[in-house]
Amino acid sequence: MKTRKSQSQRREETRQKVLESACHLFGENGYEHTSLEDIARDSGVTITPVYHYFGNKLQLFAEANAVMEQKLTTLLDQLAEQQPLDIRKAWDSFMALCQQPGFARIVLIDAPHVLGRDRWKESPVVAKASAILQSPAVPLFQNLPEKDRELVMRMLMAALAEAALMAGNDPDYDNSSLVHSLLSMLET
Repeated sequence: MKTRKSQSQRREETRQKVLESACHLFGENGYEHTSLEDIARDSGVTITPVYHYFGNKLQLFAEANAVMEQKLTTLLDQLAEQQPLDIRKAWDSFMALCQQPGFARIVLIDAPHVLGRDRWKESPVVAKASAILQSPAVPLFQNLPEKDRELVMRMLMAALAEAALMAGNDPDYDNSSLVHSLLSMLET
């Protein structure tokens, strides 16, 4: 006997299909070149459920970005558990994540423009990365005043994001040895 799904299960499945499609299409085509109609068509629904569950394109993009940022938060949680922290391994893990379809496009390219840069400062990703980098495992931050720590943190996060974008735009370019050398300065 086949078990029928409840209305709430069907709704959640539809919502999830739309969100998965949004992650795929925003990641592949970018925010500007993806319409809600494209997402509805790709997920096999009419436009009505898209509006019902997400309201508008901006809210759907924010949800897709949250899905991608959760992947980074999970990675940061795993890195925080490692003692001692291997900053080079952390970079390699971040680069592997950036190579996943859509991640760099959504999180590093479109989100700052679409959702605003100020939102990034308050995100769980930055909070976790900041906690890891300011831990005793990274001596650079230990004796800096609060304002200087924030400045160095912003510079470091921006530099890492730019390096990830460069590598993402040219997958054949292997910058790992150079980046590893630069990251080793954090450990001194």
